[in-house]
Amino acid sequence: MTKGNDTASSAAATLFRTVVQIPPMHTRIGYGDTLLSLGSCFADNMARRMQRAKFRITASPTGILFNPESVARAIEAFDAFDTDKEQDGNTALPPQVRDVECDSGRYFSYDFHSAFSAADAATARANMAKGLRAGAEALTKAGTIIITFGTAWVYRLRRDGRVVANCHKQPQALFERTLLTAEQIAARYDALFDGPLQGKNVIFTVSPVRHLGDGLSGNALSKSLLRVAVEQICQRHPKAEYFPSFEILNDELRDYRFYADDMTHPSDVAVDYIWQRFGLSDAPRRRGRTAYSAGGRTPTIRPRLGTVPHVLPYDGKSYRGTRGAVSDYGLCRRKGIFRLTYRIRASIHWTQGRRPKLNYMLREKFVNLPPKPRKR
Repeated sequence: MTKGNDTASSAAATLFRTVVQIPPMHTRIGYGDTLLSLGSCFADNMARRMQRAKFRITASPTGILFNPESVARAIEAFDAFDTDKEQDGNTALPPQVRDVECDSGRYFSYDFHSAFSAADAATARANMAKGLRAGAEALTKAGTIIITFGTAWVYRLRRDGRVVANCHKQPQALFERTLLTAEQIAARYDALFDGPLQGKNVIFTVSPVRHLGDGLSGNALSKSLLRVAVEQICQRHPKAEYFPSFEILNDELRDYRFYADDMTHPSDVAVDYIWQRFGLSDAPRRRGRTAYSAGGRTPTIRPRLGTVPHVLPYDGKSYRGTRGAVSDYGLCRRKGIFRLTYRIRASIHWTQGRRPKLNYMLREKFVNLPPKPRKR
């Protein structure tokens, strides 16, 4: 091979971007798990991807929460909410959240998103109680909680000094703007891991969305404090781990074509890519892993998050199969690329004395095939 060919081959093999290396995550997420997602608007985007993939996830029961203190207060409110008690519009909200207030004929709470506001106090309280009930049920059932921090800048209501989750376009004179320190955030979540979060897997992320209202320098300061706080939390608690969504967008996808029209929020392409990286973050640990039933003969192949876009119900076919057996396939052409779609046996859950529970998953593989010869 000539020197020119060597140079060309080297250039072709060069990857013109910095790939963020994600260490294997110990948290395993499957379709049988219940999830709870809290945090910024980026958390909502990721939760919608998981809902589309048919995961059982509850996203932001009290609305979008940008700062760590508001997320912590929401978790405490979920934990204190009595799900057995009938709630109506005349029932006061738990002491962890503020009661409704009225401004210009609109009732709202500083601890809830404006979507929970209403024209009368009873309806507003009922909406908020419904959100708290959903959060309390999800917190009780969830084995994994995904928390996304958006900013370390917070607004405190001057009359009581407590951080608000939403200012509801109230006069600026009512609030005091302060910056949380990494130590304050870490200490706040230390208490949660000894309480409502005890025994639960928690995946922390830092939102890659820049808060331009804080200024670029203020945004950089805020994100750095959030990252340091998450690192301290993960070092203290083995059930906590970090997924680098912030680094993926700002270091790996550092181009404005991966941003929306406002040049601040990530585009759908960027969110999809981060979702794929999130799904494959534990692939090295799961590849080839099988678990065996009490009988010791039927393997259970655990589906991997990110490789299972759809789940198909059991269709009555024979469940005596091998791992990865192809049961159906099809071939269609789309934009000059052949898409090979095949349905494989994803998992067989065997319980002694019962019929096996069989799930299928749909996987797609793009392949370039030569044109099919015409019959003469």
